[in-house]
Parts: sequence; C-alpha cells; structure tokens
Amino acid sequence: SIGTFSELQLRGAGGGNTLNTPARLVVRDFIPTDLFAIQFDVLLAGYGGEFLFRCGSGKNYGDTVFMPDRDSFSFLVLKFDDGNPSVSQPYLRYSRSLGNSAWPTVGPYSWATSNALFNRYQKHTVAVYANNSDNIVSYNYIYSKNLNPRSYDLYVDSVIDVSNVLDTFYPVQNKINSFMFSRNNAFCANSGLYRGDTLVLDNIIWTSDFVNYILPIELTSFYCHLENNKPKLMWQTASESNNEKFEIERSVDGTGFQNVGEIAGAGNSNRPFDYSWID
Repeated sequence: SIGTFSELQLRGAGGGNTLNTPARLVVRDFIPTDLFAIQFDVLLAGYGGEFLFRCGSGKNYGDTVFMPDRDSFSFLVLKFDDGNPSVSQPYLRYSRSLGNSAWPTVGPYSWATSNALFNRYQKHTVAVYANNSDNIVSYNYIYSKNLNPRSYDLYVDSVIDVSNVLDTFYPVQNKINSFMFSRNNAFCANSGLYRGDTLVLDNIIWTSDFVNYILPIELTSFYCHLENNKPKLMWQTASESNNEKFEIERSVDGTGFQNVGEIAGAGNSNRPFDYSWID
C-alpha cells in the first residue's frame, strides 16, 4: 500500500503545453497472477487538466518519454478528465473495445464516460478488478462476483459503475505486473484563471488477488506512535467474524518479520472493539 496517513499529489502546470514528461507515480515489476485488484482514494483540485491511471506489463513500464492515452503495454486506462474548465463537473472515463476511426493505428478502443458523479474537490474511492486470464474468475469486494476473461470491473465509492468491460488492445500473452498514475502528455490548463490542476491520491492498496485474502474483521482505524520511547500500536474493529487472535510481528529491515506476541480477538462481534500493544 502507498499513502496511508499521507497524501500524494501529481501537479500540472498552467498557461500552455506541458513537456512530454509529466509527473508520474509508477509501481512496476511485481509478481503477476490472474486477478489484479487496486483501490485508491482520489481527488481533483483545480481546473483544466487530465490525469491517467493505467495498469499493464513490462520491466520498463512508464519509462518512455511520451505515452499516448491508450498504449499496447496497458491492460486498461482510466482518465480523470477535467480538460474543459467551463464544465462544472469533471469526468471519469475508461477504455473499452470499440472501433476507433479517429486513430486506426492505435488499436480498437474508445473512451466511455463513467456513470458516477465525479465532483471537483471531493474525494472518491475507486476500485478496479482486472481478470488477466482466459478463464472466468471470482472475487469478493462489496459482494461475490464473477469476472469475464480479459475484462475488468470498475467501482466508484463502493458502487459498481461498469461491469465486465472488455478491452482487447492488450496482448493476450501479457500479464499485469505494473501500474501508473500520470499527468496526461502535452495537455494543460488554459491561461488566466485556470492555471493547472492537481490529482490528490491517498490509501493506494493493490494486490494480485483479493479473492483469497478476505479478513475476518472490519478495521476502522490503525495508529502507531511512540510512548516512553516505545512503539504503541492501537486499532479498532467495527465487526469480527470467527476472529481468534491478532499476531504482532516486528521487523528491523522491513523485509523479515518476527512474531513478538498476540492478542485475543473478540470471536464474533458486531460492535466496536479497541486493541493496543506496546512493543
């Protein structure tokens, strides 16, 4: 995960064209599996710009100087489109398979507009589930759902926005092992009042497979601070289902972890429980 208890910002300049190397956040070359899932909080601040989220493959994913809106290295692309300052509400757009007469050499895709309201200066939670295989897969998010081969589901604020979107521009043999947030290439806000915009990102969580990692608890908060020069962990659950215990682990290098203790869980509960641990 990235951004917990802090925010990441991608900023766009105003008053003309940007360079072909806009700000980017790239996470790449993780181990791919059939189902890729990512969830993040996002907010658009400002006027007159476009930002992209894309996931795809390649050890050098995101290194190219210029990346078109839709590229063959990406499984899917989402566009946070605030390109028209005269429009009060930005658009969330997504790539899909369709004949594209305007750009016939780019591939069979087009943009469709999300059904969700995507207001400026309002934080939204976006979740994407992508089936990176030739078989139907199942996952659990708001509920259990099947996902068609080479397709993806898009959720906005815990509501499914589009289901089983097919985008065949991505080569069948490729596997998702990277994702990226970026400012759109060579596009910028109008001059004058509209001087660029900012994409604010928070709580970015991704995994290759959410299906097998459903927690038996609903976690509402988790904090850590020093108390008498010792780290104190504090967390709260809203509900628990057959939760026997919490195991606490410690690491000195962020890679290897050692079990240092455990705290009994509430078993089955539908009310808040508070927990703490001092190392």
